[in-house]
Amino acid sequence: MKIIISLWLVAVVSLNVVHAQIFQKGIEATISTPFVWNKYEITNLIGSTKLMDGSGWSNGINLTFSKPVRKDFLLCGGVGFYKQNFDLHRPFDYPSPTYPLFTTRMYSYQNVQWIIGGAYRIKLGKRHSINCQVTYNSYSSFKQVYYTETANPEQVNHKNINLGSSINFALGMRRKIGEKFLMGADAMLPFAMKWRKDIIFRENTSEFHEAKASFGFSLSVTYLLKNHS
Repeated sequence: MKIIISLWLVAVVSLNVVHAQIFQKGIEATISTPFVWNKYEITNLIGSTKLMDGSGWSNGINLTFSKPVRKDFLLCGGVGFYKQNFDLHRPFDYPSPTYPLFTTRMYSYQNVQWIIGGAYRIKLGKRHSINCQVTYNSYSSFKQVYYTETANPEQVNHKNINLGSSINFALGMRRKIGEKFLMGADAMLPFAMKWRKDIIFRENTSEFHEAKASFGFSLSVTYLLKNHS
C-alpha cells in the first residue's frame, strides 16, 4: 500500500508540471471522523469449534488532501488513525502460569489508515454541493488489545500487522462557511472489507475474515488552502 501511495504522489507531482493551470487552484485539506458498523462471522478454533457472529461500531480520524484534475473531479489521498473493534466472546491464548481457558469480552486493532481515491462534486448554488467519493483504504495495525471477561488485565500486543483493506463509497453534502471552510456529512457504504486472521486465536494469518455487512457515516471539516475559481 505504501508503494501505491508513493505512485499517487509521483502522479500528482507530474500532473502539477503538465497541468499547472489546473492545479494552481482548489487545494483542500480535510479532517474527517468516520464511524462504521460491521457485521462479521468467524469460526472459533480454541475449545469447541463453532461458528460465531457479531456486530459493532468502529471509528477513526483522517487527514486527506485533494486537488482538482478537471472540473468538479478531484484526486484525494491521505492518512489517518482507525480503531477496528470486534464485540466477540472468543477463547484466545492469554499468557497465564496456570493456563486456564480465557475468553475475550471484546478486542480491537489500532491502525494507521492509508487512503487514496477520487471524488466528484456537484454544485447546488454558491454555498452547497453534493460530494460523491470512492476510496481504497488500507489498514496497518500497530497495537492490538484483547479484553478478558474476567478481572484479569487486558492483553496488549504491539505487532506490525497488515490488517486488511476496504473500498469505501461515500455520498454526502457540503456547505461552505465563509470563504475558507466547508462543513460536510456523508453516508458511507464500505464493501470488500476484510481483516487478517489472528495468531492469538490460533488462526492461519495468511487468510482473512470478510465483513458480512457494513455501513456508516462521516463528519468532516475542509479548509480551502487555495480558493476555487
